[in-house]
Amino acid sequence: MKRLFLIGLVLALALSLTAGAAMADKVKITWWHAMSGSRLDVVKSIVESFNATHPNIELTAMFTGSYAETLTKFIAAYRT
Repeated sequence: MKRLFLIGLVLALALSLTAGAAMADKVKITWWHAMSGSRLDVVKSIVESFNATHPNIELTAMFTGSYAETLTKFIAAYRT
């Protein structure tokens, strides 16, 4: 019984160490958008504000063309 407890404790410690390593990685999110012109300044502001308040997440904005082109790319990505 004591041996089983020790094995369980070692496994729990090993798993907790691997979980910490995974959480240390920065999450990267790419935001597809169809904004251009003066709206692009708003997108940049949103990204900068988000990144400043969420240090463990990196948000990047990617212009993907018109709304129709963006929707087509989204549907294609969703299906894969």
